[in-house]
Amino acid sequence: MLSVLLLPLLFHACHGFLVDTPCPAPAPCQCDSSIHCERRHVISVPAAATSTSPKTFYALYLNGNSIKIIPKEAFKGYKISRLDLSHNPVTSLDPEAFSGLEDSLLELDLENTSLDFMPDSLATLTSLRRLNVKNNPIKSLPADIMAALGGSLLR
Repeated sequence: MLSVLLLPLLFHACHGFLVDTPCPAPAPCQCDSSIHCERRHVISVPAAATSTSPKTFYALYLNGNSIKIIPKEAFKGYKISRLDLSHNPVTSLDPEAFSGLEDSLLELDLENTSLDFMPDSLATLTSLRRLNVKNNPIKSLPADIMAALGGSLLR
């Protein structure tokens, strides 16, 4: 009988620990330890829901969509260490696109994005360890960008 009475109290006390922080990206994206927006017919980077203390997620997956333009501060409000933009027809990447991710982004996947240049915004990503730019028509690797990234990228 005592256990029957304590069970609702225990559930109520623990309920706050069982409820996750809401997903910062709107539908059709979904969240677990990462934010999943991959292959969902997304045409722009989803604006993050504003929060005074955003939850840190492992990754933001935007691969396999139709994103063409990455504007200034596109990832404002996201706290992530991995960003996957692969397989999007990116034609424009603002120099301040990664503003806010400079100290946290460890991995960036730009594979097969149609980029024909190395974005200047890469130079600001001081914590970047892995950069994937395979299958892009990049004609040159600017020395200033490579110098900025050279010390942090894993070989």
